[in-house]
Amino acid sequence: MEEVNVNLKVREIISFYKLSDNAFAKRIGVTQSVIGSMFQKGTEPSAKVTKQILKAFPDISAEWLLRDAG
Repeated sequence: MEEVNVNLKVREIISFYKLSDNAFAKRIGVTQSVIGSMFQKGTEPSAKVTKQILKAFPDISAEWLLRDAG
């Protein structure tokens, strides 16, 4: 099974909604440095950040974000 890159999915969300990284961070309730660090260091978002993304964007499926399905 191919590993899903959640950071690429987050980039897709930011692009789809035409948001800046800063606007996205504010929308999900984190600082821009959290998002910047995630992309610069290539670290996956924490469970807390993932939950906040799904809460802020209810039309996004957790299955899609985490497993690229659904």
